[in-house]
Amino acid sequence: MRRSVLVLVLGAMLVLAAAGPALAKTPPFTVALSTTRPQPGETVNVTVRFWNDREHTKPATWPDGRAVRDLLWAVPVDAGGNTDLDAAVSITVRRVGPAEYRGVVTLTKAGSYVLVPFSVEGGFDAPAGYPQPIALDVTAASPAEHAPAGSGAGPWLPIALVAAGAGLLGALVARRARWARAPHAA
Repeated sequence: MRRSVLVLVLGAMLVLAAAGPALAKTPPFTVALSTTRPQPGETVNVTVRFWNDREHTKPATWPDGRAVRDLLWAVPVDAGGNTDLDAAVSITVRRVGPAEYRGVVTLTKAGSYVLVPFSVEGGFDAPAGYPQPIALDVTAASPAEHAPAGSGAGPWLPIALVAAGAGLLGALVARRARWARAPHAA
């Protein structure tokens, strides 16, 4: 009897020990970005959806947490394809609905990046059902896209000033004409 209780307790401990890592695993998920070509300093919105299956047909029903820290990483990549893991930027996403999380990332330096799931130290290969690396190209706006210095309001400021001036001049002329027609006391 004692022996069977001991075996039962040890078996239960093994089952619980094996279930711990399985419960801690993140379910399959997808990632959508507001842009893959931001300008330096532009905020990129990140939407993550979790799924119960690797085919992404059933939204996850796992007990959602408020936030998932370091779920994604933006890793700089040089022209030779080498990554700079020390400069990687982690992305935390926060729950906005059932199985849906959102976060942001702002990359301040121009260059190429790769957005990868999980820790960057284990490599970039994600298992089936998880997002593959997403290329980000952070580029400064071309000179043709920039307005000339000092024209922050664009063409609308001069147009508004001319319209206001014309309206004021019209009002003054109309007032002068009424004054000229009105009888004056002598």
